[in-house]
Amino acid sequence: MKIAARELELPILQPEKLRDPAFVSAMEELRPDLGIVIAFRMLPEVVWAMPRLGTFNLHASLLPQYRGAAPINWAIINGESKTGVTTFLLNHEIDKGAILGQVEMPIQPEDNVGTLYGRLMTVGADLVVQTVERIAAGEIPPSYSPTRTHRCVRRPKSSKTTA
Repeated sequence: MKIAARELELPILQPEKLRDPAFVSAMEELRPDLGIVIAFRMLPEVVWAMPRLGTFNLHASLLPQYRGAAPINWAIINGESKTGVTTFLLNHEIDKGAILGQVEMPIQPEDNVGTLYGRLMTVGADLVVQTVERIAAGEIPPSYSPTRTHRCVRRPKSSKTTA
């Protein structure tokens, strides 16, 4: 991303603290239309609420399954037969925003975290592009909120024995 941004002469902001007033001010000056999060750190609301069309995240599971950290690891540990990627709007709760798109992928018997991550990365990049295109075309309004219910499989709490 950073290489492409440099080539396109786009501003690159890499704050150590996401609440840093200088960073927030620089973001406000950019007047973003849409925010996209791939490598997730908990963003403060002042950042994720800034873009007029919202901010969405790419998560490496079929949400609501495996909310939180290490979803690929937990899918393999739990012997799942499928997983996937999800784009969803950020809100106040971790990995609980409105789902914008999902792509399912089978987990092969020979898969490990590395091989599955590699396949999900490619599918995830495509889903991000599709999500942006659907938002730009007005197919997904910023206040999108589906009314479907899901079975949720949560990952176990991390501990010294599972970490």
